[in-house]
Amino acid sequence: MDGHLPGRRGRGDPDPLALRPDPDPPVHRNHGARRPPAAPPGPFGHLSRRAAPVRLFVGVEPSAEAAAELRRLPRPDVVGVRWLRPEQWHATLRFLGRADPDEVRHAVAGWADGWMDGSTGGLPVAVLGPATEVLGDAVVVVPVVGLDDLAASVVEATAHLGEPPESRPFVGHVTLCRFKEGPPSGLVGRPVAASFSVGEVVLFHSRTLDVGPRTTGVAYEVLDRFPFG
Repeated sequence: MDGHLPGRRGRGDPDPLALRPDPDPPVHRNHGARRPPAAPPGPFGHLSRRAAPVRLFVGVEPSAEAAAELRRLPRPDVVGVRWLRPEQWHATLRFLGRADPDEVRHAVAGWADGWMDGSTGGLPVAVLGPATEVLGDAVVVVPVVGLDDLAASVVEATAHLGEPPESRPFVGHVTLCRFKEGPPSGLVGRPVAASFSVGEVVLFHSRTLDVGPRTTGVAYEVLDRFPFG
């Protein structure tokens, strides 16, 4: 996970919605009272308000040009190394942990509609580089600068949702791979130079997968996108 690394606890599931009985139920032969009509599905289908909370985070995706720069980096097939697929690349702004997707969507949509970078008066610019590095003791990343104010604003808008925000400083980055014994030879210290304007944030659902030896154990599903203004 990018931005703030998780280590959190979950919250309980919401109470199911009770159905009120029809005060004058129509009777159909010997089949008894007619059942109330089913409620319409929520905006996320199986992730509706009556679904259990799921692991969520808010982040930004690299532009096509920035992703092309990342694709130039080597991806050697090494035992114990799991690579994120290019379509999974992102920089996390706020990890919420287990939360109701609809509640988060409502909060982020309202925030994004009126947000503007206070330092520039326009869109924030994410700058990747200058080189790949190891973050913590098991992850190779590309540093990303320029997202600190955006991340702080997202945290403020969603602090009442999910798990409490991290107290540690924000560290913007895009994760390339995770390793067990050590980073792939020649990957750390590779120059990277790319930048892009951030015009939206993305709400992701983090799902755990039963995977093979070369892919990550999680998948990041895009639930919604929130353009600024």
